[in-house]
Amino acid sequence: MKLKTKKHPEWKNTYIVKAYGKEFHVGHFLEDIGEFKGEWTIHENKNGNLEWVDTVFGKGYALQRIIEIYGG
Repeated sequence: MKLKTKKHPEWKNTYIVKAYGKEFHVGHFLEDIGEFKGEWTIHENKNGNLEWVDTVFGKGYALQRIIEIYGG
């Protein structure tokens, strides 16, 4: 299964993924100094509240993790 992403309308470097009846936000993880070092965070949107799921290296792997965690 391949997940489709859509750019977030407000947040830079963040993508929205709708899969498994849920909405996920996949975006750059920025260090305290605002620097991107290749990590991507996955958050599940639960009624407007973002709940952290995982942090991984690479956008492609972030999408794969959603499949691994929620796809069975």
